[in-house]
Amino acid sequence: MTNTNDVMGVINPTTNTHNNIDDLSFFDFAVEKRPLFFENDTNGDGQSLMTEIDGKHAVVRSDTNECLGVHGRTYKIVPHLDVYKRHADAIKNSSAYDPEQIEIIDQLWDKGAKARRTIHFLNHTKRVSESDVVTMRSDTFNSLDGSFAFQVFSGMYRALCLNTLVFGGEKFYHSKQKHTSNINYGSAVSKIANSVDMYNRDYDKLCNWRDTKVTNEQVAMLFANTIAKRKSESTTVIKEALKEEGVELKQLINVKLNDFLMHQYGKEKESLGGTLYAVYNALTHWSTHTDSSWERTNTKGETVTAYTSRNGSNVGSVQIERENKVRTCLDSDHWNELSAVA
Repeated sequence: MTNTNDVMGVINPTTNTHNNIDDLSFFDFAVEKRPLFFENDTNGDGQSLMTEIDGKHAVVRSDTNECLGVHGRTYKIVPHLDVYKRHADAIKNSSAYDPEQIEIIDQLWDKGAKARRTIHFLNHTKRVSESDVVTMRSDTFNSLDGSFAFQVFSGMYRALCLNTLVFGGEKFYHSKQKHTSNINYGSAVSKIANSVDMYNRDYDKLCNWRDTKVTNEQVAMLFANTIAKRKSESTTVIKEALKEEGVELKQLINVKLNDFLMHQYGKEKESLGGTLYAVYNALTHWSTHTDSSWERTNTKGETVTAYTSRNGSNVGSVQIERENKVRTCLDSDHWNELSAVA
């Protein structure tokens, strides 16, 4: 079990790696709702009164009395233990499960407020190239602080570096639900058993990407139009204004991010060649390795060390945000145009 922070101050999770799907000890703590109060001097005599805040409550970890989050009346507590007990039962009833061929990674952040369980199904591994294999996995997220919704999805990871390889379009399975009275996490985790068939289908997609050649220019434009594209409300207006003069406005991009993605793509090319599969692995490296660094040239022409994360960023939240961006990229017209070449 580990709990470490790197030199950038990135908040890493406490992690437990094992192979017993019924070992839920990492998540075995009770949580409860407690009322919130504020200090109020309503009498004007210097005597403080405690007044309850209507419609708000705290979610408290019972064994440590630590506050894990503050919520409104519609919030429904879903304890980690309940989620992962139901999830374990679903996995054991699926054709994917082999107790001798499984790796489980349990993670907690922020005193237990955020949780993630990753399961690698080692018996469902296929070779994409001579030196590269992919393995089916399931990821289930839950939070008690409202930082992200309950989520469960299945996909693949690259066995060489344990990337979180995320799919757009025809994902194996993905469910995202807010913590309200309508949440049905039991139904979501029960559908994991269907992911095996989807896994077999998307294996062909990986092979197609492996055989699709791309140029550096195509890759740079893909990143610029998807992952590194900046949102700007003025862009559309300016484009319309310049149409009559025949001037085309260049995309506003996050140059630093685009530079890193091209840097990582160059590293992936060394073993995978100039292929769409190398692009895919560059994207998923970025989504998984939130604390990467590399050397780049700044606007003054100086060589500096740059980082892909901010000081104090939360690994779990950043990974989820990046994985969503990767899925959007893989759903984009720009990606589909490249993948249709093969």
